[in-house]
Amino acid sequence: MSNLPILSWGLNNPVPMSVLAMMKASSFSCRQEPTQALPEPILLTFPDISTKIATEMGVLFYMALKTKKFLPSQPLSETMDQWTYFVQKNLIPHSYLASRPTPAPMLESVIAVLARILDSSPFLTTPTPSIIDYFVFGVCTEVPMLPELLEKPELKSFASWYSMMDQSPSFKAAVGVSKAAVALAKKRQAAESKMKAQAARVKKEGRAAKTGHSGEGPVLPHAIEGKVCTRFPPEPSGYLHIGHVKAAMLNHYCARKYKGRLHFRFDDTNPVKENIEFVANIKRDLKTLGVDYDTTSYTSDHFDDFLERAEFLIKEGKAFVDDTDRDTMRQERMECIDSKNRTNSVEKNFKMWEEMKKGSEYGQTCVLRAKSGMDNPNGSMRDFAIYRVCLIPHHRTGSKYKVYPCYDFSCPIIDSKEGITHAMRTSEFQDRDEQYAWVCKQLGIRCPMVLSFSRMNLEYTVMSKRLLQQFVDAGAVDGWTDPRFPTVQGIRRRGMTTEALRKFVVLAGFSKSKNCQSWDKLWSLNTAFIDPKSPRFMAVEDPSDKSADAESPALVKVWKSFSDSIPWSGPESKAVLLHKKVPTLGTRKCFYDHHLFVAHADALLFKEGEKLTLKNWGNVVVKKIDKSSDGSIVIDVEDMPSDTNFRDTLKYTWLAAGDSAGKYAYVHGVLRYFSPLVSKRELKPEDMEEIDKYINTDTCTEKHVIISPEAATCEEGSTLQLERTGFFYVDKKTINEEGEIELILHHIPEGKKKEQALGR
Repeated sequence: MSNLPILSWGLNNPVPMSVLAMMKASSFSCRQEPTQALPEPILLTFPDISTKIATEMGVLFYMALKTKKFLPSQPLSETMDQWTYFVQKNLIPHSYLASRPTPAPMLESVIAVLARILDSSPFLTTPTPSIIDYFVFGVCTEVPMLPELLEKPELKSFASWYSMMDQSPSFKAAVGVSKAAVALAKKRQAAESKMKAQAARVKKEGRAAKTGHSGEGPVLPHAIEGKVCTRFPPEPSGYLHIGHVKAAMLNHYCARKYKGRLHFRFDDTNPVKENIEFVANIKRDLKTLGVDYDTTSYTSDHFDDFLERAEFLIKEGKAFVDDTDRDTMRQERMECIDSKNRTNSVEKNFKMWEEMKKGSEYGQTCVLRAKSGMDNPNGSMRDFAIYRVCLIPHHRTGSKYKVYPCYDFSCPIIDSKEGITHAMRTSEFQDRDEQYAWVCKQLGIRCPMVLSFSRMNLEYTVMSKRLLQQFVDAGAVDGWTDPRFPTVQGIRRRGMTTEALRKFVVLAGFSKSKNCQSWDKLWSLNTAFIDPKSPRFMAVEDPSDKSADAESPALVKVWKSFSDSIPWSGPESKAVLLHKKVPTLGTRKCFYDHHLFVAHADALLFKEGEKLTLKNWGNVVVKKIDKSSDGSIVIDVEDMPSDTNFRDTLKYTWLAAGDSAGKYAYVHGVLRYFSPLVSKRELKPEDMEEIDKYINTDTCTEKHVIISPEAATCEEGSTLQLERTGFFYVDKKTINEEGEIELILHHIPEGKKKEQALGR
């Protein structure tokens, strides 16, 4: 059994019914193994020798030769070559095997040729069936328009032959053989996939045990399913940006992975920066991101508790009040010099502490510092500040408090109180992990596990909320939701999807790489999500746009015969798919006319005598090009309906021009293209003080276009593709002064080095 030839065919290709029928009719023995990954449509291999046969006619001939049955008339090779050529040239173009089936009238003439042969013989080359009959009939079964021709009286002999082959026991048996072979192949394929998945899972679990990271997402060390609690604690001092997205999604992912709890907390300990607007928009952004949380709180809920714990440290001699000026304190910490107040008595510390709590003039010069030691090689551990004075009213507690805890003091306390098991934060806090543990130890509270991940740094992007606020205040952008901003609402208006962000974050996991990343990978991931749901439309420059820098589309005149001045005529419209790979998106009307609009930039590429393809139309040849001094272009082309070779032609989009304004009710569109706000790829902390030298101007450009009428059905927040131009996010849908629908469309990058512009 193992030495039998193996007959294979691709599971995604048509079943080779002629070969399977021939196998049954000739009693040829072989194994049938359809497979997923087979470049050839059919393949006959031999285990004991390296020979293989990779054509349908070749396999049929080998079977006939081995069994000495169904051989065609002599000369053998000439007969086979003639019929192979006939089928490839005349039948396959009409079949499912063709990328673009040929019109039905041409098929009828082909079948008429076969009918004339069959008028004098029941079969094609011999009085009995041969491999030629099997080969031709096998292809005929793949021709969708053939059944309607079988009723024609003039093709009666062909219909009789077709019926005999169709009803033959061998072809009926072939159906059963193909079903059984395909079912077995799919079962085997499923088993192999399962084994590969199991092997990958074992490998992944081994890697996760060593590195704390799996191929599908991060793995929490010492995590117990059902007991994990992570937290997302943003400061309400600005809108969430893409850096926060990583923290939010990472914590959310881990909480859900381990069937645990995600706690959402506003870290509102700095009244200087916080306001209600930011609180509301952070909640909105989390909802947009699909980050649902189980419990919520404000750090300000625990202000009284923080005060009590601070006073406990003072009483225990673990904290002191210092009135040293800021510059001196910074210098002393750098040089590991004790403050003059470090040896204050507990009584003196409490007296100074009361001045801080009252917010007195003297109290405002003081800070409460942890007595953690000044000789620590970790600079952040040298008697760090844990409380400071602020007289600005708090957005929730008003003027009740004059002192507020520093993050490094409040964070470990509230994490411990609220049951956080894994505290994840960016690697910039890594030096302060020792502070976190020190606070927990001195207060005698449970210390959560602290995990670090790299901060998301993206090229040509400002992440500092202070600088983003400056852009807003200066009117350089249209607020925190501007598409040029890295805020959640900004990148959403640029067309970024939640799914792409989540995949990007999960793939990164607990990586600690501090490289400045390109946006390309993220936009490339995003394209994979928006492509299947984005309907396709055609667009050209708006001919009614009379602004100084506007370009008008070229006018293309289509002729049936240019030399005889016979204008093109045909159907006014036909339905075309909104997405050729996703038919469920539906169809749109494609309007046809003697006069067409083509993008100005495209028209500049046309050459007289050149053949080109108009999408959804066909091939045309350029006959004449007229360019006027005012920049307008008129092009004459001749239609080539019989030329269906589109392989080597340039493809262009177009819209029917019509003979009257507004004839086709096109949608007006404003395409907006955005560029980075800053010119430096990676901004360093020292660059922030002279940010003005890196600020770009003219970071938003517009182009006015007209778009296929069905674009009017697109709603705000959806995406679409303008063919040969790019993907766009529908930011606004309005009615202009003329009562026409207008779409404000924001260009969505695709992660390519060179983005397309209209007509490029």
